[in-house]
Amino acid sequence: MRFVRRAPIVLVVLAAVIAALVVDRDRPSAVTPSFGSLADRDMPTAAEATALSSTWICPGVPAPANGTATGKFSILNPTSVELTAVVTLYPSEGNSTTETLQLKPGIKEIGFASSALRARYIGAVIEVQAGSVAVEQTVVTPAGQSISPCASGVSGTWYLGEGATVVDACETLVAFNPFPDDAIVDIRLVTDTEQRTLSGTVLKPRSVQTIALQDIVRRNTQVSVAAEARSGAFVLGRVQERGGCGQPTGTMSAGLASPSAGSDFWFARVDKKDNWSERIVVFNPSADEAEIDIELRPFEPAADVAQPVQRTLAGRSTFVLDVAKDDTIPTGSYSVHVQSVNGVGVVAELATERAAAAPQQLGASIMVGARRTADRWLVPVGSTVAPAVEELAIHNPSGEAVTAKLKLVGPGGTVDVPGSQTITVPGGASVMVPVQTVVQLDPLSLEVEATGDVVVERLFTTDKAGLTRTAAIPVRS
Repeated sequence: MRFVRRAPIVLVVLAAVIAALVVDRDRPSAVTPSFGSLADRDMPTAAEATALSSTWICPGVPAPANGTATGKFSILNPTSVELTAVVTLYPSEGNSTTETLQLKPGIKEIGFASSALRARYIGAVIEVQAGSVAVEQTVVTPAGQSISPCASGVSGTWYLGEGATVVDACETLVAFNPFPDDAIVDIRLVTDTEQRTLSGTVLKPRSVQTIALQDIVRRNTQVSVAAEARSGAFVLGRVQERGGCGQPTGTMSAGLASPSAGSDFWFARVDKKDNWSERIVVFNPSADEAEIDIELRPFEPAADVAQPVQRTLAGRSTFVLDVAKDDTIPTGSYSVHVQSVNGVGVVAELATERAAAAPQQLGASIMVGARRTADRWLVPVGSTVAPAVEELAIHNPSGEAVTAKLKLVGPGGTVDVPGSQTITVPGGASVMVPVQTVVQLDPLSLEVEATGDVVVERLFTTDKAGLTRTAAIPVRS
């Protein structure tokens, strides 16, 4: 799939200003931030190598004064030269701060564990005068850590399929408005028992705000969210806790919402195995019916094939395919393609839970399916030094075989992993790569280069609570 350039938000703002002048010629026009650009309308994506600049917006990580939770932002420079970044931090309480940083090749982290800057949440805008840069954020709570990509732009719409507010579960929306004007947003909550809309929610300028859904729609096993702006644009994240809110006995997953609904989502790896639970959640935020097809392809060609799942999904409703409990799905690993065959936009997420004998080995993750393919993918944050385990899944949705190579991103730029072999991915198949068998490094930043368009996912676990399962970050070509 070739990437299509998106219209910058400055055009949208200019049109809005012209319209406002027609209504009220005395009304002053709004100031357009230098970082204003519409999000890639499908998923976080790094700018092409020849781009003159990159902008990333992170919804926010916790940094409370009591130190019960923390987080960090990680900026990956995969080039061979030093770059300059302008980083503006927006605390949920207090004033923003701006700092210019020099980014040597490799990873640069901005952490808050020992920082004097304290707030319930801190959002970030990161501007770099170069392409190919990628940014992720890490949330750390007593229940573990969760790593996810930041947004490569703002959007007027954000959607979440998975969520819960049952007893001992908390779901928090983290909304970041980096602009100098209010964003007015309608937030529709679709649960298993009701629908409720928070009409005209005001996201204040240049601020991070949180919304505790367990205080609004209580004790629901399934909560989906459609946040649609009447005016303005923003970035939306989610923190989902289960088994106790803020407790080490529970699980936590944090990540970015989807900036739009779409017709195709890919998951490079979905597992049905012992002590492992996975659910594919498909949310239809529109008022129209969506015809859904879920195709599961086994990793092993000789494995039993699961029958496709087809559903008519009513408007503003959610369908959950519980892979662990569905008797028609044999044990094994699969690549999954979720498609809206009639073109009505949906959002597909994969919810993973890891069971364990000890609470510190519990883990949960929620990831949005990949919306695009690419021949180059970045994995900024990781480790393969024991007890950490990092695995990559590479899916080839085309009908022709492709080859892929792992590369290290570090102080020397991007180089081949010493001794690594070329990976062949047959057409329509997936390959799992246990990275720790190839290289042992902490921290570890990776790039995957392929001879054709593929989808890349990361699974990262340690012996502590928490797990990370996300799509890697594609690079425009």
